[in-house]
Amino acid sequence: MNPSHNTDGIPVWASHVNIYNCDISNGDDNVVIDKNGQYVHVWNCKFGTGHGASVGSYTQNVKHIIFDNITMNGTASGVRLKTGINSDGTLRGGGEEDFVFSNITMTNVKNPFSIDCYYDKKYTTPEQDKANARPLDSTTPTYNGILLKNIKTTDVCKNNAIFLYGRPESHIKNITLDNVQISAKKGISVQFVDNLRFINGSKITVTKGDLWLSKYDATISDECGATLP
Repeated sequence: MNPSHNTDGIPVWASHVNIYNCDISNGDDNVVIDKNGQYVHVWNCKFGTGHGASVGSYTQNVKHIIFDNITMNGTASGVRLKTGINSDGTLRGGGEEDFVFSNITMTNVKNPFSIDCYYDKKYTTPEQDKANARPLDSTTPTYNGILLKNIKTTDVCKNNAIFLYGRPESHIKNITLDNVQISAKKGISVQFVDNLRFINGSKITVTKGDLWLSKYDATISDECGATLP
């Protein structure tokens, strides 16, 4: 039996929320933090089918988010941040900062870590997207300060080890992977990202093809050999 589509487990659109000791399987995000979600702490949870520990796609004023001690088994995504575009052409973001994802174990997870600031799927190529950058306004996403710590996959993920696609007018800033162990079939794709750091024994491995699939307008610091052969 397939879970019904668009059935979020626990959606959060408020501040000062605690979610703990839950076992969640569903057809969309297991737990998702949306607009005005602030000071949210999710811990000691099990995620089964679903789209993982998610933020967005409505992300305005989302900040101070902690996911800790999460076991994932069979989720489509692990750590998943996204933002998109509204029907009136405005974006859905502005003010996204301070995210911690720690002590997470992933088994049978397709996409362990992704940030997609073109969740509307209207990106083309990084070069063309840069040439068509939008003017900054209050709805432009400003993802800043994302820490992944003590995260591991127990098997080989089916898709990209890491997929990060910021916006040319507003890069994703300050991502740190601290003791993150990811094994995947496909490599790393990074566009419009400032200060992606690998530290403290992190290691990313792929079973097929190049580890770095794309890097465009990105600054990366590998301080522990995480992305070396």
